[in-house]
This record gives sequence, structure tokens and C-alpha cells, in this order.
Amino acid sequence: MLTEKTGKSCTGCGACAVICPKKAIRMEDTKEGYCMPFVDPECCVSCGLCEKTCPELSPVVLRTPQEVYAAAAVEDDVLKTAASGGVFTALAKNFLEAGGLAAGCVMDLEDSRARVHHILAAEERDLARISGSKYAQSDSREAYREIGEALKEGKKILYSSLPCQCAGLLRYLEEKGISRDGLYVIDIACHGTNGQNVLNQYLAYLSEKHHGEITGYCFRDKERSYQYSPKFCVKKGKKEQWIKLTLNEEGYWYLFQRSKLNRDSCFSCRYSAPERCGDLTIGDYWGIEDAHPELLAQNGGLMERRKGISFVTANTEAGRQLLSDFGRELMLFTSDYRKVLVRGDSLKAPSPVPEDRLAVLNLFETGDFGKLARYARQQQGTGYYKSILKENMKAENPFR
Repeated sequence: MLTEKTGKSCTGCGACAVICPKKAIRMEDTKEGYCMPFVDPECCVSCGLCEKTCPELSPVVLRTPQEVYAAAAVEDDVLKTAASGGVFTALAKNFLEAGGLAAGCVMDLEDSRARVHHILAAEERDLARISGSKYAQSDSREAYREIGEALKEGKKILYSSLPCQCAGLLRYLEEKGISRDGLYVIDIACHGTNGQNVLNQYLAYLSEKHHGEITGYCFRDKERSYQYSPKFCVKKGKKEQWIKLTLNEEGYWYLFQRSKLNRDSCFSCRYSAPERCGDLTIGDYWGIEDAHPELLAQNGGLMERRKGISFVTANTEAGRQLLSDFGRELMLFTSDYRKVLVRGDSLKAPSPVPEDRLAVLNLFETGDFGKLARYARQQQGTGYYKSILKENMKAENPFR
């Protein structure tokens, strides 16, 4: 059976559930918070289609980057809402203007709970929703179906997601016999991800702590920094207030960045390597100040580090064409993959399993994020308070 063959390598992409002709596979959260497939033996007819579609059992082709760039959107309005250098947002903007569709991740909030999922955007007004980072695994299943139908209608689609989900889409389309002509895939450099249950446990904690409903959450407030600068909106009665957090407050970022609650598959991820499954790969260009100091505004260049700079690799001819046809609102400067790899740990190998992962999982299973928050503060020691003081002193608006 599928789940016995994939085991801990399952990435939760959901392609198996979407392809199943009998709807015998449901995606449910485990006690550790990971979305996993469960097969109903009474509905299953053993057709084997799920196993053929699974990108872990039937891997997609991975390709070595052909071209490498340091990249950033030209427009400040794009940089403000986008993650890093705004590459996907700038490409998607031009793609939509040309009549195409852009599939990206959105986070909807209701009753202090988040639903992180992919949508197919047709209007520029949807750009803000699919821009920016959402640090929890998205549900892309409905988008797989919609993309398949749109491709059959001859539409052009730009899809961006985690590489495991990109692989799930490609396998789904192949097994459905749908041509991927007109589809451009962008995979994101990813060090691992936790499930939506972790995020929702955190939001419930914030709601209780601040005595109100959480109606908005931003992982990277670009008005403050190109790095992780979270803020959330709490509603009390008829009043809403945005509250800014520093990097290590409340523990969510501490746990995420250190892979404490990553799903099992992240620790053996086949996509944490130079070879990629997307036409393009994008991510933060960490270390740009050492790799290309000549590009930075402070040294007479055109790129501003404090507004965010990405790396982008073209891995296929379609990727090169995508940049050529729709990258007119991007600054692109030729780089070297070896320079990207200096600080690009997620492109070299999967994250190692943290020594305290079991202890953290046990805390999560209590359902009380407050315990996780306290644990994170204890692990940081005095550095927790020093980091908050330091960040508050350095707070500035890079777009001012």
C-alpha cells in the first residue's frame, strides 16, 4: 500500500489524493502536525495510480542550473509586499498582464486560524495575496486540479511552491496525460517546513495572550527589514491593532529556523541539492555583500540589501525564456552558483535532525504553544533578551 511504501519520506504534497479515481485517499494531520495520506481500504481498488503519481516513488527529473543571477524587483511597491527580492511577484505581474495565470500561496485567517493554500490568480489585485512568505506547508491539491484544467484549455500558468509540491504537480499532470506546455514552474529554496497545525497552535496562543481574535499575520514585514520581521493584527471588539514582534519573540521563528518541527521527509529531502525540479529556483541571496559587493548601492551599485535581494537560477530553457519574456521589471546580474552555495545551505544538503526534536514534538503534542514558547526562550538564554533589545534599537524603514 502507498503509505507503507513511502513511510517517512512522504512530503505531503497531496498528488496521490488528487489523482485517486475513487477518492479513497484523504489527507489528515498526524499527532506531530504533518499532513499525510490515509488510504481507505474499503474504497481502494488497488489500481496503483497513487504509487505511480507519488514523486517519492516515481521521482521527477532534476536539472543542474544553466544560469545564475542576483536579482531584485525594480519597483519598491513590489519589494514591499514580496519576500526577498520580489522575483516571483515581478514575474507574476507581467505574466498576468500578458493574459496568463499565476498560482501562488495565500494565507486566509478566520477565528484566529490560518488556512495556507494555493490559488490560481487571474487579476493583478490578487498579487498581494500570493506575494510574501508563508512559513507553513501549503495545501496545493485544489490548485493541481485547476492547473490541469487550465492547461487543457490552452492557458499559460506560472506556478511557484516548495520543490516537493512542484514535483507533485509535475507527476500529477504526467499521470493525467496533461501536457505541461505553457506551464512554468518556480521552486523555492527550502530548508524544511512544518505543518499548518503548528502555525495554528501558535496563533491560538497569540489570541489567548492578547485577548482577541488574530485577523492578520505577516512573517516578513518589509517596512522594517528584508529579514524575518513578523507582525500580527489582533481584533478586540471593533478595534484592530497591528503588533510588531522581534525576530525571536514567541518562539515560532526559533523553532522553524532550527528545523525543530520539520516533517520527517525534510531530513532526507531529495530537493536540498543543486539539482532542481523547477524551471527557475529562487531564494534569498544570503552573503550577497561578500559575493558581489560591487552590486550594492553602498558601493555605487544598483541593488539595496536592506530591501531584499534574491538569487535566481534558470534550470531549463523554459526558465531562461521566462526571465527573457517576463523579467523586464527585474534587475538581473550574472552570478556564480558557487557563490550562492557559500550561504545556501538548503541547496547543498537536507537539514540535520535536531538533537532535541523528540522533546520539542512532545511539547507540541500537549496542544499548548506556551510551553514551546517558554522552551525557545530557555534555549536562547540571555541571548533572547539581548536580541530583542538589539532589534528594537536597529528598527528602521528601508523604504523611507
